[in-house]
Amino acid sequence: MDNTEKTDRVKHDVFEVLENEEIHFQNHVKVILKALGFECLRTIAMITDSSGVDELQESVRKTFGKGKLYERMTEKDRLAMFGPCFAEDASEFQFMPGERKLIIAASHVSKELLQQKEQTKLKIQQKNSRLVTSTTTQIVNKPKKNLVQYFAQWLANTKHPIDYQFINCKINEENLTIICKLCPAAKPFTVYIDSKGCYKVTNFVAHLKKFHGKEPRDTNGRPPSTSLNVAQTLAQTLAQTSSPPTRRNVSGAQKRQADTQDDRSSNSEISEPSSKRCSTGREV
Repeated sequence: MDNTEKTDRVKHDVFEVLENEEIHFQNHVKVILKALGFECLRTIAMITDSSGVDELQESVRKTFGKGKLYERMTEKDRLAMFGPCFAEDASEFQFMPGERKLIIAASHVSKELLQQKEQTKLKIQQKNSRLVTSTTTQIVNKPKKNLVQYFAQWLANTKHPIDYQFINCKINEENLTIICKLCPAAKPFTVYIDSKGCYKVTNFVAHLKKFHGKEPRDTNGRPPSTSLNVAQTLAQTLAQTSSPPTRRNVSGAQKRQADTQDDRSSNSEISEPSSKRCSTGREV
């Protein structure tokens, strides 16, 4: 007996399952089916047509409708198995037309339910198979070198304009991360392994190119020339925004300077005639 039948017999009563599908048997039909061994979906699904129902009827008559088994039954037992119509004479037992059709309908429903279970089981098997295949692929494509060996070789052979020493990084083989010791943040960069078993250090390489290239960089990853241009632009902006001397102040200074020059000129003109007088006091 497979797991499906065990589920039908133990975890779920087959007639409860059929009732969920709108198949409702009378109690004496349930008793007959159980007595004849039709207690799971798989056996009920084998009652394919009217001939199968006829076989059930004949089995009831021969097995329970006469002889010692019938004689040992109480009136209550006969009523429970054969129903009110044939409790007194089970040798003539037969299913009613509606009961016959319902048994055939139960057979079709049982087949559909079994097909659904098989499809679900197949999907689970396929899923498990993909998981096993994926795990196997990962094992087959395991990197040939550890991360320390790989990155040391990559750093020695790289053509990227990077000025960086291997001793300046910290590698965690278990978590597949690389940390730059030169950077205060000490951020771990994740390393990935592709389907071919190759390490992917793209994130850390981008960090090296930005902050540890052969061209000097500032803390923001910009070339010094860029930083200088930024500083010059900032200085010019500040100079432009500072307050220049007002027009009024400039005009006042110029006026005072002109007045001074005028005073000096007047004094010169006044003192010049005095220098032309002789000792007698007369003008020469």
